[in-house]
Amino acid sequence: QIGFRRNMGLFMAVMIGIGATMGPGIFALPGELAQMIGPLGVLVYLVMGLMTVFTAINYSELGAAIPLAGGGYSFTSRTMSRPVAFFTGWFFWIGNTLACSMYALIFAMTIRAYFFPEIGIALIALATTVVFTAVNYRSMKEAIIIITVMNLVELAILIGVALLGFTDIEPANLEPLAPMGWGPFVPAMALIYISYVGFELISNASEEIINPGKTIPRAIMITLGISTAIYVLVVAVMMAVVNHTELAESEVPFIYFSERILGGWGRWFGIIATIMASLSAFSVTLGASARILFALGRDGHFPRFFARLHPKNQIPDVSLFICAAIVVVFSSSGIVRFVASLSDFGYLMGLG
Repeated sequence: QIGFRRNMGLFMAVMIGIGATMGPGIFALPGELAQMIGPLGVLVYLVMGLMTVFTAINYSELGAAIPLAGGGYSFTSRTMSRPVAFFTGWFFWIGNTLACSMYALIFAMTIRAYFFPEIGIALIALATTVVFTAVNYRSMKEAIIIITVMNLVELAILIGVALLGFTDIEPANLEPLAPMGWGPFVPAMALIYISYVGFELISNASEEIINPGKTIPRAIMITLGISTAIYVLVVAVMMAVVNHTELAESEVPFIYFSERILGGWGRWFGIIATIMASLSAFSVTLGASARILFALGRDGHFPRFFARLHPKNQIPDVSLFICAAIVVVFSSSGIVRFVASLSDFGYLMGLG
């Protein structure tokens, strides 16, 4: 029987988590947060990170005890009834697959806005899906190597720009700390929650991780710690350098912030980081979607051919191609809000 090849250690597992967690949200959500709650948004990111620790601990324990492809679905399938397991897996799969479409759209819009305004969004999204489907088809390990490069570029820009911003901090921008009061605090946490759930994708690759009983819990907690620290650092410096009323008016607040402190170079740093984040999250989530569909097929919820593994590459090739086709269909719509809403619905129903 063909099985997955265990060839990913702790570092690669962390890169899966970072690629999914440090997605393009940090480049857009601070503007929405500034409009909703002002400088208090820094505390929103910190509290949300601390609260997510409890979810991370649960995923760590379950990932160590049930190291099967499919992550949250596989946990449910081994502990609850078949109907509950099916709906959990279905919604997780929908959430992940449509998140891929959202990342493809964000990437396509960035490319069209700053590089090739004459090319259609659907064409860029199609080309992106084809390229990263081919990368994931060769092997998960090779996909993670590419993801690692993109992650490191993104993190270097985020941290570097934030540290350089310390010289331009104006304490007056943080006063008053809560100009809209504390009422929007909980809705603001709900807004950014999607920025913290990426660590759960580590468990989707459980059957390809070496010594999953130890590696998965460590990778999840390291991912959450790194993500929370960077989120708080970046948002704190952004709020302290640029008044929250200015951030609220920008659709690309990080790029605006980078350009504010570094001029034209900063603008391009922000654009490159946004592109890296979108592609990294896309590749990780596409691989996770294929593994959830594989697990559903293996357990008999979907036709058995979904559970086929390529005899040489040892990846769920049929499931990968099906997920890629769905990504192309939804990303061709060109409507980010529509795709993001469907993705959020799938995630929330699956987690619920």
